[in-house]
Amino acid sequence: MGLLEKMSDLVRGYGYDRVAQVLDEIKLAKKTDADVKLPEVGDFAFVLGKEILFAKSPMAYEKCIGVVGYVNPDVNAVAGQRALILALQEQTLLWVNDPDTNNFPHLGATSDSGAYNTNKMMEYYMDTAQDFPAMNYCLTYEAHGVKDWFFPSLAEMEKFHRNFWQINSALLKIDGELLKGVYWTSTEEKTRGSFAMKYTVNSGKKSPCSKKFYFFVRAVLAV
Repeated sequence: MGLLEKMSDLVRGYGYDRVAQVLDEIKLAKKTDADVKLPEVGDFAFVLGKEILFAKSPMAYEKCIGVVGYVNPDVNAVAGQRALILALQEQTLLWVNDPDTNNFPHLGATSDSGAYNTNKMMEYYMDTAQDFPAMNYCLTYEAHGVKDWFFPSLAEMEKFHRNFWQINSALLKIDGELLKGVYWTSTEEKTRGSFAMKYTVNSGKKSPCSKKFYFFVRAVLAV
């Protein structure tokens, strides 16, 4: 369908959802070369139609889903390994909601990939994801229809620490919640199932901690 036919949809009264979809398609058809370049840390990520675009301005498009917190230096990286997007919001949550945390089994969530760790947690408690409040928050997070977010690993949080000031500068421009303080990571302590790694994002300090405590949790999306 051409742009003129799409515009005619607007005057036929297809309803709000259809109008919004048509406008997104028109904007996508007009995107510039600057819109489709490789992202940089601190760029804003937007959803437009079915695509994710990046821009320097938080006002470039209407549907901002997050801020770029890390970019893979390998320019030939495949989709899903090119960059990490941080959600604009966060919550303070438990790692696990279990009264017998001290005897909690090890899940094998020790990878540098938060997506892998999230999947390991899902395998263990497929029907009771609510027992993992931090993981469940990230797994069910949604921004303007974009899903597939995950609970970041220790290694990924370390990447955000290295880009701390650029990330927070961008979050400040769009009224997002700034990175601060201590965060849970999806990385378990290697030998004890009752402990996972916590990470102070502004200082870079890391240490194992009982899963029964509350810390900040931020969802991440790989693109």
